[in-house]
Amino acid sequence: MKVIAPIRNPAKPSQKLDVYEFTGYSYKGAFRIRLIYLPRTDYCVMVGEEILTMSPF
Repeated sequence: MKVIAPIRNPAKPSQKLDVYEFTGYSYKGAFRIRLIYLPRTDYCVMVGEEILTMSPF
């Protein structure tokens, strides 16, 4: 897991979103997975994800 620099929330620019990146592998290839979270004091909320292929099938 790699922590990426926080990004601004497009709906509310005063908020920052945490981004975590993983690399996943399956029989079809390698994938880059980014999970985007809105941090809270007691918990966090996943607000988005990106799954991108890194190699051809």
